[in-house]
Amino acid sequence: MTRIENKEGVSKIIMRPVVYCLCDLGGDWYSLEIEIEMKPVGAYPDYMEVQDFLMRCVDGKRLNIEDALLITKKELEIWFSDAEIVVKGVVKNAKTHFDVEVTL
Repeated sequence: MTRIENKEGVSKIIMRPVVYCLCDLGGDWYSLEIEIEMKPVGAYPDYMEVQDFLMRCVDGKRLNIEDALLITKKELEIWFSDAEIVVKGVVKNAKTHFDVEVTL
């Protein structure tokens, strides 16, 4: 993932992508609204590359919300270990249960 030098002094970035996953526990498709909050230090990501990663590694996969968020957070922490990163997700449209919000 490309590291863009934070020469602007950006103090916080919030990204809000949406993916669709098949829950490996309930066996139902759901939409996952992810909120990635990043406090960058030396660099921040190319947003198109974050989207590409999510489309390749999370979207359409058989994952529960916790695992989908963990995959996302771990990838960002590999590339931006100097940043503070919080990943939150809201499950919507699951037929087997109510909306659920999880924060890592």
